[in-house]
Amino acid sequence: SFLRQDYAGPKELIILNDLAEQTLHIVHPEIVCINLKQRFRSLGEKHNAAYGLARYDVYFQWDDDDIHLPRRISFGMERLEAREFFHPNLTYHRKDSLFQSHPHPSPHCGCWRRELFVRVGGYRPVDYGFDIDFGDRAQIVPTPIEPCEATMIYRWGETQTCHASWWADGWTDRVGEYVQQALQSKQVPSGFLEL
Repeated sequence: SFLRQDYAGPKELIILNDLAEQTLHIVHPEIVCINLKQRFRSLGEKHNAAYGLARYDVYFQWDDDDIHLPRRISFGMERLEAREFFHPNLTYHRKDSLFQSHPHPSPHCGCWRRELFVRVGGYRPVDYGFDIDFGDRAQIVPTPIEPCEATMIYRWGETQTCHASWWADGWTDRVGEYVQQALQSKQVPSGFLEL
């Protein structure tokens, strides 16, 4: 999704891999890949670390299980203008191969400026709801868009992977167990992986 973006300005994707059994590698001027040998304690902390490493001052949360349409960055930058955030009031939701518009999406389908993120204190160190909590603390109000303007497809249930919303509390421990089983069964590759 990132490599297909039509935004002509500078952009950067940060891949923050905290699976010790994998070393991810990619050579691309707009992608930074960082491999860590210790897992983060929560998704909130992992996202805070990624944002702390970011070179640019506008953030787009880029979860690897969602689909980001090619105009996501350009549309977000157009709508952000001089504001601190842009949060579209809908996105698409794909569950069990069905598409439907989702009228109350999480703030992570939009974008926001670094100043807002820092002022609010970033994400809390939790697994479930860290993005919604951030939106509430930042007082992010959705901006109405037309259904044809939605730029993200939130996927649920069809990726066959751990989705934080399934397990809520204790997600980090449970996903650690899931990943170890997937490594043993070779569902998740280990070692050096060229992307």
